[in-house]
Formats: sequence, C-alpha cells, structure tokens
Amino acid sequence: MKEDINNRFISAINYLKVNNFFKKKAELASNLGCKPQVLTEILGKRMGVQLDLLQNLFDKYNVSYSFIFRGELPIISNNTAIDNQSTKPPGSCAQCEGKDQLIFSQKQTIDAQLIAIDALKKRIEDLSGEDLTSGNNGQKRKVG
Repeated sequence: MKEDINNRFISAINYLKVNNFFKKKAELASNLGCKPQVLTEILGKRMGVQLDLLQNLFDKYNVSYSFIFRGELPIISNNTAIDNQSTKPPGSCAQCEGKDQLIFSQKQTIDAQLIAIDALKKRIEDLSGEDLTSGNNGQKRKVG
C-alpha cells in the first residue's frame, strides 16, 4: 500500500509537470513545503512521501485523494479550484473552453490508464516471474 501511494505521488507529480502546473522542481518543492533535495529523494524512490507533502499536494494542486489512495481517476479533482491556477489547460480561450476541457479530461484519463497499465504489468511480473517490459518474448526470469 505504501509503495502504491509513493508511486501514485510520483505519477501525479509527473502529470503536473507534463501539464505545466509548475516550471521548476524548486517551485514545486516550495509549494509542497519541502526542500528540492527531499523531492528528488522521493522522485528517485529513495524516500517515501510524508503525509504533510500529500496534504499540500491535495491543497495546492487539487490532486484527487482517490487517485493517490485508491488509484481512481481522475488525477486532478474537479470539485474545487486550485490555488491561483485553473484546471483548464494553458492557452485556452473562452470560445474553446468546452472543447479544451474535454480534451484535457481525455488526456488525463489516458495518462491515468497508462499508469494503471504499468502497475498491472509490474504486478503480473511479480506474480509470474516474467519480464513484460524488456521484450524477452515471455521467457521466465531466473529467480533466486
């Protein structure tokens, strides 16, 4: 469970980065209330995410509790506004807002599905001993 939460935290950060919610890691670290080095350790899977960072992620970037704790879509909650930001993609015009929101929502769904697929592949690998990502044509890995 802890590892899943850490992985979803990393996925949420990557999603926010790809969608330009922050420009530099230092900006993100400041918004989350930590040092950039702490963020680097978490993103490198050398440290687990702390609850205060999760709470700041929820509060500052409107990341969904359900995504972090249960892996449910969407990544960004549409229930409340993000502090000083909008959930619509950058560069949207008033005339295109509906279309832009639909595209943004679909992209969010696709991104989350890709994350879920990767998690399922890892789970299958763990259970079967097969490496599904290296293209070894389903050959068994040597275990132990």
